[in-house]
Amino acid sequence: MSRILIVDDREENLYYLETLLISHGYQVDTASQGNEALDKARNTPPDMIVSDLLMPIMDGYTLLQQWKSDSRLSRIPFIIYTATYTEESDRELALDLGADAFILKSAEPEAFLKVLWQIQDQPHIAKPIATSPISLDENTILKTYNQTLVRKLEEKSRQLEIANRALQKDIARREATEAALRVSVERFRLLAQATSDAAWDWDMLSDNRWWNDGFTQLFGHRRADSQPDDAAWAELIHPDDREEVLAGRRLAISKNDNNHWSASYRFRCADGHWAQVEDRGHLIRDDHGTVIRMVGGMTDITNRITMEKQLHRAQRLEALGMLTGGVAHDFNNLLTVVMGNAQILEDSLHDHPDNQKLARMITEAAERGADLTHRLLAFARQQSLTPRAVNLNQLVLGIKPLLQRTLGSNIVITLELDSRLPAVYVDPSELEHALLNLCVNGRNAMPLGGNLTISTRATQTSDSTELDLSRGQYVALSITDTGTGIAPELVDRLFEPFFTSAEQGAGTG
Repeated sequence: MSRILIVDDREENLYYLETLLISHGYQVDTASQGNEALDKARNTPPDMIVSDLLMPIMDGYTLLQQWKSDSRLSRIPFIIYTATYTEESDRELALDLGADAFILKSAEPEAFLKVLWQIQDQPHIAKPIATSPISLDENTILKTYNQTLVRKLEEKSRQLEIANRALQKDIARREATEAALRVSVERFRLLAQATSDAAWDWDMLSDNRWWNDGFTQLFGHRRADSQPDDAAWAELIHPDDREEVLAGRRLAISKNDNNHWSASYRFRCADGHWAQVEDRGHLIRDDHGTVIRMVGGMTDITNRITMEKQLHRAQRLEALGMLTGGVAHDFNNLLTVVMGNAQILEDSLHDHPDNQKLARMITEAAERGADLTHRLLAFARQQSLTPRAVNLNQLVLGIKPLLQRTLGSNIVITLELDSRLPAVYVDPSELEHALLNLCVNGRNAMPLGGNLTISTRATQTSDSTELDLSRGQYVALSITDTGTGIAPELVDRLFEPFFTSAEQGAGTG
């Protein structure tokens, strides 16, 4: 079994050649430097040496010179195997120094092995050892060797310069990328602070959620609790909405052709009340289509929904007013005919008192109907009001006897009237109707009796008041009773016409 010494300063090259040669029956020894190879060869001479040229400390040319100058080693074939020295002059120098073959590392394994086999099969005769001073030919070889080293050094310098320029460009690109990233991060931070929404960023790989300050500002959670993870966010969703929201998000994530998700649900605030929110998210996928991140924002739409409900209610009231006005006009025309004929009939029945009484009842019913149409037209804003300066205290005192008879003896009426009350500009008839209806509603809330208080007072409003009134002096009329009160869910319907919570037959509400 032939023994080959391989010399190369790169581990991967040594591993490649060692594997190749061992697989073809060779015994292999390795060295990473020229001086190391000389020591090993002098201790245990190999049958052949394969050496690289470009190596630190002692390069391949120097090793070749030393090898061929050693009487014990000069007969052993020396093969150059290089990827750096590829010029014809490099080959000629190696052969002049005594190399038996010059192989480029680009050669295929079969070609490399073929050269080894050819050299192995030929008898090898060593060159005579030089015993005299360096001859002219040897001086020429050394000069060529030095020129080759200088050329390779220049080539390496150029390669290093090119690599340095490429590295500088790469550093410049990295610095530009980092600067752009810093600008992008700063822009995102400013946008997150400027928006009134609760912006969020969910990294699904680490299950980490980031929230901007809008989360605390909108929903009031303390700073320490203002960065909930995904599970904590889900717990804040109303139980009746939670499963639908999470199922919708899972469906959006599972669809490869979908990159958007949105949901509307109730979200618990720090004070316990539920805010109606609109949540939107953008899905970010990797190269395989798997969602790895979601970025989005939550908007509190509670006020918007309230305004929409108020708008719909106003629209319904407007339509109801138009309908009421039309019905009232037609009904008023019919009542005119009824009242006119009833009065003529009453005047013609002087000799029939009983029938005349019936005719008078028809007239009175028609008059009450006319009064009702007057109110309907007033509601529909089609009946003109006749406001004038009125002393509110006198109006209340004037209607008290009627109220006492209407409310019954089990209701105690108390008047608390401000003596310094200024005059008010109202339609006294409409105000009396309103006052009477409010008191009747109070009586219905006190079936077993109670106290009803009517009070008047002068007041001054400012711009900070919750009422939609300009600053100035006003008169307040209030009616309170000791009845059962109004259910909280009915408060929003207080001023809705024709609405009543009273049971059938228990009054008009």
